[in-house]
Amino acid sequence: MAGQQPQVARHAREVHRHLLGEKALGLFREAHDLAREVGEQNHIASVLNNMGEALLRLERIDESVKTLRDAETLCDETGDKLIRAVAA
Repeated sequence: MAGQQPQVARHAREVHRHLLGEKALGLFREAHDLAREVGEQNHIASVLNNMGEALLRLERIDESVKTLRDAETLCDETGDKLIRAVAA
């Protein structure tokens, strides 16, 4: 039983990380929708970058790459070099 404690703790941390990642992703999606409603292109790019990072942490690699590329493209269109540097 004592030998299983590190495994249980590791599993609990993974579940916690996953739940936090899903929660963050949901909040980023809400922020994305709001930014689109008001037409804030720089905020959209920033949120897409954050979403891409959250997806990466959730090991959803294909979605992460697409989202980060969308952020990159939007930064190129708006000339936002700061977010572009982070998204790259």
